Amino acid sequence: MNVIGEVEEEVVVETVLEEVEEEVVVETVLEEVEEEVVVETVPEEVEEEVVVETVLEEVEEEVVVEEVVVETVLEEVEEEVVVETVLEEVEEEVVVETVLEEVEEEVVVETVLEEVEEEVVVETVLEEVEVEEVVEEEEEEVDGRGRGREGVW
Repeated sequence: MNVIGEVEEEVVVETVLEEVEEEVVVETVLEEVEEEVVVETVPEEVEEEVVVETVLEEVEEEVVVEEVVVETVLEEVEEEVVVETVLEEVEEEVVVETVLEEVEEEVVVETVLEEVEEEVVVETVLEEVEVEEVVEEEEEEVDGRGRGREGVW
């Protein structure tokens, strides 16, 4: 965006310089023509007026052409600014989408981790239950044997 701003400033500065140069050229031509008109005799003034009109018409045409060129350059610069703005907005949307995707991935990972933790807890509880059942079975076997032995002794 800075480059475009600098280009716009350069175009504006160049345009102002060109307009100043054009005004100086027009004034110089007019001054020269006026001097010639004053110096020359009256019958020749008619010829000089035609020359002055021709010079003025040519200068006006050049000014119009240069203004059109400057306007075209400015329009192109404005179009580039619009395109850059659109690109920046698209980049921002992409960044937002990327961040959202990363957040979604983190949420998925956290959910998976929570589910894994729940499964581990469930498995641990199941293992503890199985261990308790095994211990109870062994206690029953021991109790059964011990009584039998006591009775035998």
